[in-house]
Order: sequence, then structure tokens, then C-alpha cells
Amino acid sequence: MFQDIPYEWVWDIKCIKKGDAGNEEILKSKRQEASGQLERYRHSPLFSERTYYS
Repeated sequence: MFQDIPYEWVWDIKCIKKGDAGNEEILKSKRQEASGQLERYRHSPLFSERTYYS
């Protein structure tokens, strides 16, 4: 989007209820959900021309 900036960041933030903060199953599910979303972003037309990811 900004040609003068040599790098970009994409973050996907998931919210959980305070009471679920210690629930490993919910945390794992949210991490998987975020990873899937970031992978969809990676393959979207908006990011398709990017050549490096981490």
C-alpha cells in the first residue's frame, strides 16, 4: 500500500472471555482460527504479490 515502506505486518487478534483465559482448548482453538485467517490473507489478491513471509 505504501511504496516507501519496505515491509508490512498483518495481525489477527482474537478475543476470549476472561474466564476462558486458562482453558487450553479454547486458546488452542483461537490460535488455530487466527492461523487459518492469516493463511487466507496470505493467499488473497491483496497480498498475492508478496514474496516473503515469516
